[in-house]
Amino acid sequence: MKLHLPDVTLVAVDTVCHELIAHAIADCLDAVQFGAVHIHTDDPAPFARLGIDGVFSAVAPFTSLDAVMAYLWYEVPRPIETSHALIIQWDSGIVSPAQWSPQFLACDYVGAPWGWHGDDHEVGNGGFSLRSRALMQYVAAHRDEFPLGDPEDDFLCRRYRPALERAGFRWAPRDLALRFSFERTGFAGADGHFGYHGIFNWPRVFSFAALQERIALMLGNKYLNQPKHLGELLHAMKRHLAEDGRGASQPQELVGRPA
Repeated sequence: MKLHLPDVTLVAVDTVCHELIAHAIADCLDAVQFGAVHIHTDDPAPFARLGIDGVFSAVAPFTSLDAVMAYLWYEVPRPIETSHALIIQWDSGIVSPAQWSPQFLACDYVGAPWGWHGDDHEVGNGGFSLRSRALMQYVAAHRDEFPLGDPEDDFLCRRYRPALERAGFRWAPRDLALRFSFERTGFAGADGHFGYHGIFNWPRVFSFAALQERIALMLGNKYLNQPKHLGELLHAMKRHLAEDGRGASQPQELVGRPA
C-alpha cells in the first residue's frame, strides 16, 4: 500500500534533465500518493511516456542556475495549495517510505544535514527537501530582506535561518532531518532514511539494472556527461564495492565536504 501524503505537493523544476527527472518523479509516485504533483518544464513528453499525471507549468529553458533558483523561490510557491512541498531533483528520490514521520510536517524545512559544518545550522540540503508553503511564500514576499543567493539552500538554511526562526519558522532537528534524508554524511543504510540526494548515492539506492539505466540516461545528456558528475559516480561505485566487502550497517561519512 502506498504512503498517503495529502498535505504534500511533489515539485520538480527542470529543463535540462527531462528523462532523469521523469524517472525520479515516477519512483516517488510508486511509493507515495501526494496531494498534488507540480512539474515545471519546457518538455512534458518524457513525463507522458512514463504515464505521469500532474499539473504541468510550461517554462522556457533556463539559461543559468541563477534563473532556476529564482524560479524556485519566486514562482514555484504560487500555485501550491498543500501545507508543504517536497522538492526533488534529477539525482534524488524516496528510498524508504516507512521512514516517513508526521513530525516532518511540524517543521517548515527538512533536508539532509551537512555534517561538515558541525554547528546548529547544518540542516539542510535542498535537492531533496520538504518546505512549508508558508516559508516559501514568506521568502518570496520578502525578497528584499532575503535576496536570492547561490547556493539557494545554503542561503536559506544558514545565512537566513536565524531571521526566519525569529519570524516563527522551524527547521527540523538534526536527527529528524537525517531520518528524512541522507546526502554526504550520516548514511545509516538506505532503509534508515525516507529519501536521498546526490548522484554519489546512486549505487546505494538502485539495483544494478536501475543503476545501468540511470547511467545510460546521464551519459546521453550533454549537461550531465561531464567530468564532475562522472568522477563522483565513479568514486561512489568504488566506495560501494568496498562497503559491500566490509558491511555498511553503521552510520558513515560519505565523500566528505563538497568542493
